Amino acid sequence: MKNLLLAQYLGLNFMNQMSTEHYLDLYNDLVIYLELIIACTVMIMILSIILNTWFQNVDHWIVLESIWTMSPSIVLLILGIPSIKMIYSLEYTNFFSNLSIKIVGYQWYWNYSFPEFEVEIDSYPKLMSDLFRMGESNLLVLPIYTNLRLLMTSNDVIHSWALPSISLKMDAVPGRLNMLSTKILSIGNYMGQCSELCGNYHSWMPIYAESTNSIIFNQWIKLLFTFNYLTYT
Repeated sequence: MKNLLLAQYLGLNFMNQMSTEHYLDLYNDLVIYLELIIACTVMIMILSIILNTWFQNVDHWIVLESIWTMSPSIVLLILGIPSIKMIYSLEYTNFFSNLSIKIVGYQWYWNYSFPEFEVEIDSYPKLMSDLFRMGESNLLVLPIYTNLRLLMTSNDVIHSWALPSISLKMDAVPGRLNMLSTKILSIGNYMGQCSELCGNYHSWMPIYAESTNSIIFNQWIKLLFTFNYLTYT
């Protein structure tokens, strides 16, 4: 069964992840800490208003000064250590990737190529589509349970390739090659858009990807190879 993930109206949370879920877990953990910090800050402000007369008579308090000096450092450690681990885990995944996909942004479409298979495909906006401004002429097919390395650049202006449901967002900058990694865990269709203002038709630059098993992916690659051979020879 396939999953079709779309943003919901008035949604307050991120979409459920179809890739490695530690991104969402880290976000949820950090939000809990931030809520505690906000609650403590508001409580201290209320107490300072209620006990204003008492605080005016206190000009030196070593314990309080130590607390507000050490607390920010502790909070930074709590937030920083998991984030650093996450960054290093991304580099680890990049090193052990099984498949590379090169993504090039143009005004206003995407080019996808698979260097290992020597095939490529252009994906243009599909204007006559049931999905308003989200359909593409050729969708990107990706295999599940495979360490993917995405290499991104641009041929003209800065674009941004974003698929929120797979926790992916990376700028495509002319003359620069950026890299992302992911591992999709579920079969489904995923939608996104260019997230960097890139000209008149920026809103008509969708991203449509489909994740499937390795057998169907290999069949799609063979068809793509045949199409490229007939087109460019």
